[in-house]
Amino acid sequence: MKLSQQEISNFTNLRYCWKRLPFGFSVSQDIFQAKMDQILEGLQGVVSIADDIAVYGKNEEEHDRNLINLMERAANTGLVFNSEKCNIKQNQISFFGNQYTANGIRPDPAKVRDIQKMPTPQNKDELHRFIGMLSYLSPYIPRFADKAHTLRGLLKNETPWVWDTNYQNCFDDLKTMITEDACLKYYDPSLTITLEVDASQKGLGVALVQNNQPIAFGSKTLTDTQSRYSNIEREMLAIVYGIQRYHTYLYGKGFIVITDHKPLVTICRKPLHAAPPRLQRMLVQVQGYNFEVMYRPGPQLVLADTLSRLPNPENSSEIELDERIDGLIFEPEDPEMYTIALINFSPDKQNTLRAETSKDLKLSALKEVILQGWPEKIQDLPKHLRAFWAFRDELGIETGVIFKGRQVLIPDSMTESILKQLHSSHQGIEKTRRLARESVYWIKMNDDIEKMCRSCSVCIEYQDANPKEPLQPHKVPTKPWQSLASDLFEVNGRHYLLTVDRYSKFPMVDEMHTTSSHAVAQKIQAYVSLFGRPDEILTDNGTQYTGEAFKRFTKEWGVKHITSSPQYPKSNGFIERHVRHIKSIVKKTLKYGGNLQIALLQIRATPIDSKLPSPAELIFGRPVTTLLPSRTDPGKEEHRLHLELRTAHMKEHHDRNSRKELPPLHPGQHVTVLNKERGTWHPATVVEKSTEPRSYIVQTPNGNQIRRCRSHLRELFKPHIKINERRNQIAEAPQQTQHQEDCNDSAETITETPCTTTTNYERQNSPPPTCTRSGRVINKPSRYKDFDL
Repeated sequence: MKLSQQEISNFTNLRYCWKRLPFGFSVSQDIFQAKMDQILEGLQGVVSIADDIAVYGKNEEEHDRNLINLMERAANTGLVFNSEKCNIKQNQISFFGNQYTANGIRPDPAKVRDIQKMPTPQNKDELHRFIGMLSYLSPYIPRFADKAHTLRGLLKNETPWVWDTNYQNCFDDLKTMITEDACLKYYDPSLTITLEVDASQKGLGVALVQNNQPIAFGSKTLTDTQSRYSNIEREMLAIVYGIQRYHTYLYGKGFIVITDHKPLVTICRKPLHAAPPRLQRMLVQVQGYNFEVMYRPGPQLVLADTLSRLPNPENSSEIELDERIDGLIFEPEDPEMYTIALINFSPDKQNTLRAETSKDLKLSALKEVILQGWPEKIQDLPKHLRAFWAFRDELGIETGVIFKGRQVLIPDSMTESILKQLHSSHQGIEKTRRLARESVYWIKMNDDIEKMCRSCSVCIEYQDANPKEPLQPHKVPTKPWQSLASDLFEVNGRHYLLTVDRYSKFPMVDEMHTTSSHAVAQKIQAYVSLFGRPDEILTDNGTQYTGEAFKRFTKEWGVKHITSSPQYPKSNGFIERHVRHIKSIVKKTLKYGGNLQIALLQIRATPIDSKLPSPAELIFGRPVTTLLPSRTDPGKEEHRLHLELRTAHMKEHHDRNSRKELPPLHPGQHVTVLNKERGTWHPATVVEKSTEPRSYIVQTPNGNQIRRCRSHLRELFKPHIKINERRNQIAEAPQQTQHQEDCNDSAETITETPCTTTTNYERQNSPPPTCTRSGRVINKPSRYKDFDL
């Protein structure tokens, strides 16, 4: 073989490849036959079919001359013969299924030897099968009705079963008639060939047929081990036996295999790894043949059925099922050693698996069905076994263990321990399922794996964030200055207040010398007095907006205050996007000594997009005058409609990468809360649903109540409730060590609690600092300088 051809013929995990063309490839026979024809071309009295060569002549002199010519050609071309298989100067030979003699051609006796060795019927059922086979062949048996009349009389109900010499002579005569030349058909390479196979608990039966006329018969008695094979394995063994026996007729040619076991049709079309181990070894034996398996009901499979139930008792040889490769041969003396390659368990665990499988009532009943054969309809199967119906053709038994392809069926008593082993690495649900599918199986295995992964306390604490939800945009305002959004940002140590009209996108930017709630309230109050009272204002949960001064402002002016979800800025993405844009403009302006107010004027005078005018024109109804000469048209009515269209497009674009909304939570429900800084989840209990969208008030184990967005909350399964209760007991214990107080302190520093922030004006009335029981003052971390904890 060429080097490029060798590379595609590798095997055993790509470690080995063929240097010479093996017989396992579907094209091997054609290539080999073409080479043999090329070598023997021009030789008289020499015929080659596959690896068999026949030399003939009309007399001894002609025969010897033809033989010498063949030997000379072999020496010149490098053709080598096996001396042990050479027969020289024979009066008769068996060649390609026929026997060639000095008197002419007749069928090979090996074709009908199993018919001649068929045992005597022992009851009316066996005699009825024999008569049925004869009826199938009756068109090729002269005066069949007259000769079978004697045996038919013994089948009558009123006739007792007494097998005497007359019946035996009639039985022997009919067997002789079947094996005569008039009954068997000569093989015709131009016609489609059919291999009929069947198996019983006694033996195997095969028949080679063309145009419904037999070419050859074969049967074999099963060994004690083979008789304990499952039904599908015995039927597959019949196919292997038939193909191996009639290799000369079938190799290199497409043919049809007829069986009365319907699951074989499916299993032969599936990948090799989907079959049980023993079936895999059988399927490997027929990989080099081109055939199609077809189903035919048992009553119509007369020849093979009769031969399998009345097999030749003298033929009980083993059928080789293991591939042999030089240098890689492994032949264990004890058949039980095969289980080492099939089950990755220690010997003790293998014994435990066999014992538990035998104790399991459901699997014991399943083993009986596999051995005896599956019924034709699922309704004929016991209800507790119907779950196995869909993959019945993949089930097999090996050394007392049931296999589903490569997977081992686990009894109920061992599923819990197997689940723990599967989840020992704490992988996700799908990864754990994939690991399980490689080795084990039981009914509802996927559901059990999902429940185990969802209730694992370690996985709950370190699980990923919730997936992105569909966008829930704020309602588009119907007029300017109806809805505002506000936030603070810092550039080079200087603080700025940004307030934007959500309708016109008109920004208001002011530098703040103090960021107290009172200062922010006064500044926004100045905007309101200039442009009018808005209906609502959207902010985050900073102390500047949750302080008493800001609350008084919104109450006095009748403005609805809406806050975003804590630690979830996306819930107020409008102002966050404007902060990023304005902050960038401020940085650039300050760095290069520009005028910030001129820059803001240009921002306000820049059209929003190709269909919307500038923010200034939307809010004032006219374009503003800039340092540039310009001319603008009056505003149009469709501006609001276009804004709604933009919002719809924005939601559609966002929702492409989001999933469905998370289910709502209920008061008292146990959940876990995401700590954004640490990236971990901690237990909490839902107190109530907040009035803000997708927000909930939850209580942590230390008693603090915080508000979080639904995306930062996960439902907690029952097995984790005990951990929460334990944490609550620790938090409520009357005596705590210094280490426990430190833990509580750290918990308080990372937990956000709604508090009241005092202004500079009211700072003299601020409450005393919070202290621990030992008297230590709790200092607020510097990273939380903008928050009250």
